Amino acid sequence: MNEATGIDWGRLRVLLAEDEKFALGIEKLVLKQLGIGLVTVAMDGGEALKLLDGAADFDLVISDWNMPFITGIELLRILRQKRSDVPFIMVTGNTAVAQVKEALGQGVDAYLVKPFSPDQMKQKIISVLGKRPKT
Repeated sequence: MNEATGIDWGRLRVLLAEDEKFALGIEKLVLKQLGIGLVTVAMDGGEALKLLDGAADFDLVISDWNMPFITGIELLRILRQKRSDVPFIMVTGNTAVAQVKEALGQGVDAYLVKPFSPDQMKQKIISVLGKRPKT
């Protein structure tokens, strides 16, 4: 457990949904550098939804907005109908105010704009996990 953040990075289970291989590589590397214990990758929203509906339990979902089959915002909408307790970080290159408002309206916990630094991702994760009640 990191005393400064109160997060046990090694026990975190993260679902990373990203269809761009280059972005996926960077995001996965950043998560591993943070010491996150388990990073499960979904290459599109449909695969992410199957993983969320399966037996796996995730502490955090990080999803790209633009993905085939099911977009990040659709994934968020479906997840929020089933579970409101799983923190969700939306990753996108789009900074349009309407899109940000749509994500906030669907219950996104944080919005991370590409390109981002490893420290920005770390701070978003700390922020969203700090908002959730400890179970």
